[in-house]
Amino acid sequence: MKYPSEINFKKEKDGICVSYKDNSEVKYSLDIWAISYLLNKGLYGVHKENVIHLDVIDINKPMWLTMGLRIYFLSKFQIFKNISFDIKNVDEINAKVEDIVKNVGKTDKYITYSDPEDFLSRGTKSHPESRLEKYISENLSGVFATEFSGSNKAIRQFPANIFENEINKGARITRKFWIDILAVNNFNQLSVIELKAGANCPLDILIQALDYGIYCHLFKKHIADYFFDKVLLLDKNKIAIYCVAEKFHPGLMGRNGVLSLILKNKLFDLVLLEIKTKGDKVEGKPVIVYDSRLE
Repeated sequence: MKYPSEINFKKEKDGICVSYKDNSEVKYSLDIWAISYLLNKGLYGVHKENVIHLDVIDINKPMWLTMGLRIYFLSKFQIFKNISFDIKNVDEINAKVEDIVKNVGKTDKYITYSDPEDFLSRGTKSHPESRLEKYISENLSGVFATEFSGSNKAIRQFPANIFENEINKGARITRKFWIDILAVNNFNQLSVIELKAGANCPLDILIQALDYGIYCHLFKKHIADYFFDKVLLLDKNKIAIYCVAEKFHPGLMGRNGVLSLILKNKLFDLVLLEIKTKGDKVEGKPVIVYDSRLE
């Protein structure tokens, strides 16, 4: 399996050190590529606890804070079996993340969008993935069977951004993300649906979806109140994450795939579906290739 040339992997006595070679803009999710590297190179079974060392995280930059936020939750909820993370400035990161977690929903210090009108023009592009996204959002029950009913509301291209004090570009503290489809499933779970069209689904789809899931976990009451008519019990339920693609990256699937390390956790349920497409529509019945609820 090929690994991005921008990433440097260095074996350590307790795991692996992973970093960008030139410490430039964050393009790849270092944590998932490190996990894949450990598995693919046969290094995972060498250590009782595999430590992923991250040398540089600058929490003053939105992309790095997003990674710090993710790793905080990956560690807190023990999502990957026998994987832990070591970050040089972990105390600084944890203090920032804990401040975010503490203040979400209690004050106006950390906020997100609250006006449904903001999204009426989203998801109207004419490229193939957008048209497929539109089809899926309008046919949730057909694509996901018993997971959704025909009456489930779906919002396309929901911006998963966290702002400090006010909503503007300069106050955004996390990476700029758009959730392909946001809905509530038949189990009363706020549901992230991440779609990748075409034959080359990237390894990073999982981490991108987890970032969306973490955002929804933090703001799920707010989102329910403003966008889904105060859905009952939503605040008590886990986030559901659905990844949809024609073919998933080999680094995710199989005996040595990253998914083999996913643990049941209190944060989310994860479902991966493979689809066949014809034009801008789903053809035939999608196949569930992974469901963390069955683990």
